[in-house]
Amino acid sequence: ELGGHLRNLRRTTDGQDARAFLHELRNQVLADRRIEVLTGAVVVGHSGYLGNYSTEVMTSAGTARTVEHGAVIVATGGQEARPGIFGLGSEPNVLTQTELERRIEDDPEGLQGVRSVLMIQCAGSRDEERPYCSRVCCTQAIKNAIALKALRPNLRVDVLYRDIRSYGLTELKYLEARKQGVNFVRYDPETNPIEVSFESGKATALLDDTSLERRVRLDADLLVLSVGADAADTEELATQLKTPRNAAGFFIEAHAKLRPVDFATDGLFLAGLAHYPKSIPETISQAKAAVGRAATILSKESLRLSGIVSYVNPEHCAVCLTCVRACPYGVPFINQDHTAEINPALCHGCGICVAECPAQAIVLRHYTHGQLLAKIEALPDDEDGVPDREQLAEAGGSLESMESTGM
Repeated sequence: ELGGHLRNLRRTTDGQDARAFLHELRNQVLADRRIEVLTGAVVVGHSGYLGNYSTEVMTSAGTARTVEHGAVIVATGGQEARPGIFGLGSEPNVLTQTELERRIEDDPEGLQGVRSVLMIQCAGSRDEERPYCSRVCCTQAIKNAIALKALRPNLRVDVLYRDIRSYGLTELKYLEARKQGVNFVRYDPETNPIEVSFESGKATALLDDTSLERRVRLDADLLVLSVGADAADTEELATQLKTPRNAAGFFIEAHAKLRPVDFATDGLFLAGLAHYPKSIPETISQAKAAVGRAATILSKESLRLSGIVSYVNPEHCAVCLTCVRACPYGVPFINQDHTAEINPALCHGCGICVAECPAQAIVLRHYTHGQLLAKIEALPDDEDGVPDREQLAEAGGSLESMESTGM
């Protein structure tokens, strides 16, 4: 169903109703006749290029259909991690932050018997299995701690943390939680990890308080873990789209600063938890950016392609697959005539295949050997009869590169 991980949340950091926002947005999408929603569908095939993609989708009814489209926005989302630590999944009084948020909003009466809550940050995160920081866990813990204090001011709330990362304006929420009596205790998991035990329906945590420099014991009726976020299972989809992912399974953008919502392949964009864990406002901003980038393609009747593309001379091609392996964009392929072929609409004009081809069967248009040699010959010679290297660099080449290609 539509909604992603937002379906599991109840309130934003500034107190807005997440369910009302999602309900309104979902109704707008379903009521728009220009939008076709296929839930429970799986992408089973993908081909094409910028402005001319073709994707085969297997619907929930078991029928296959082909969708023709001009751009792709990957928003596969993610989910809350479920590490098997600190009694999660086995002890009834151990919850995640998302589960606590739902209980605060949906069943506040069920928390009447709770007198103390203990929160552990970075539970199953920033370790060998999940070395990354999910960025939103500290803010969610602070948000829930404030909500608990608003529900029951005399409730004791302890937060065990490694580093509080309430970046931006959420730092004000951290200060608000401190003013309301939320107790923040710092620990070092590498030198003195937290020891948790359960007895008579209570959780007990033993740890070294780095501020007090002494061993402390904290008892709680409810143990809440900030467990971080995992990427969705997108291995097969990433293979079909030929899009890179990092070791944690999140998609990688083309450039963090210059192209933050683009993939290296033109016409493919990403947003949300598919890229990396981020807050609701950040996700919405990135989604709008991805839509804006896609609109620059879909708003045009035709697209102008670059003339600087590689071309394979089939008469000289030895079908050695060197260009297929060397191309960082996966453009060259072996056609039905058993020669290498490069689709000009997909070629980025980097020239790597030209340099790697042992038979020199590939030519980069507008940068052919003859054109580059003509530039060199047009340069005035210095005293020893060799073109000046600075002038040669301005012409777009070097003596070494010419010699390496056998010219």
